[in-house]
Amino acid sequence: MRSSSSLDFAEDRTSKEKNIYKKLAYFIRAIVVDHPFDDMNKSTATIFTTRELERNDINFNLESLQRAIKKIAKNNISNLNTIESMIRRTKI
Repeated sequence: MRSSSSLDFAEDRTSKEKNIYKKLAYFIRAIVVDHPFDDMNKSTATIFTTRELERNDINFNLESLQRAIKKIAKNNISNLNTIESMIRRTKI
């Protein structure tokens, strides 16, 4: 792990957040945009998001989620509202 500060920030900001999509936006940004790991950041974000959506009984399209996370990474999207909206659109 290169740096945990972005993950720590995301955890702190979401500790009382009730909106699952906002929580996910913080963590996706921390993982995909800030690259806390040497490798596998997009995969880690996908696995984490999948787990959280399933844990909250939210149906989603995995391929759509993977495309959204790749687009966030490719375009360096850091706006939380944009990330949240992109994740919401993966819902079935």
